[in-house]
Amino acid sequence: MSANNRTRLARFGEDQALLFLCRRGARLVHRNRRVGRDELDLVVRWPDRSWSVAEVKTRINAEPIEAFDDLKATRIRRAAAKLRPPVARIDFCGVRVMADGIEIHWVPRIA
Repeated sequence: MSANNRTRLARFGEDQALLFLCRRGARLVHRNRRVGRDELDLVVRWPDRSWSVAEVKTRINAEPIEAFDDLKATRIRRAAAKLRPPVARIDFCGVRVMADGIEIHWVPRIA
């Protein structure tokens, strides 16, 4: 897959994850927020005014959770710790693209 197609797939996955979270009451605060050398995919605010970071992984016919490892969790925690107001939790949104549609797997408080 070309870099351009990977970028498009990632953007599509982030769009789908954001829609999913917004349907549950979240509001977007930042998207692809750079914090030093790290990047946070989605930073959202919830109705209780807490903030969370959502790491989004998108895969075609594969399990997105397999791309989330300890190193990734460490980088996200490091970047999230620098945000103000503080982030209450780190979530994972896996977007699996299949021939017959998409599947979203949300794991609150993954890291």
